[in-house]
Parts: sequence; structure tokens; C-alpha cells
Amino acid sequence: MNRLLLRAPKSLRRRPYRARRVVIAHAPLEYSPERTVPRWLIVLASVLGAVAVAELVIAVVMTA
Repeated sequence: MNRLLLRAPKSLRRRPYRARRVVIAHAPLEYSPERTVPRWLIVLASVLGAVAVAELVIAVVMTA
């Protein structure tokens, strides 16, 4: 009986374990820690937010 054999193309086939292990072993291990936000930027944003809220409160009090 002649059946059509369907196989994934070679580029999509999974590599054997040994080949996968070799690729992983030779992969460069690069790690860069996340950049943290400077503390002065957090303080500046907090102060600006407090000033904006104070302005809104003063505007509401003055118009009432």
C-alpha cells in the first residue's frame, strides 16, 4: 500500500538531544541586572504630585 508520508520540514524538526545540549552549552551566558530608578527621581515625582494635589485643593477652597 502506497501512503503519502507527511513529515515536518527539516528546519522545523526537533534536533536530537545531544545536538540540543551542545547548542545550549556553547550559548554565551549574559546577564545584566535590571536598571533601577534613581531615588531622586522617585522623590521628585512624589513632590510634584503633592504640589499638584495641593493646588487642586486650594483651587476648590478658593472657588467655594
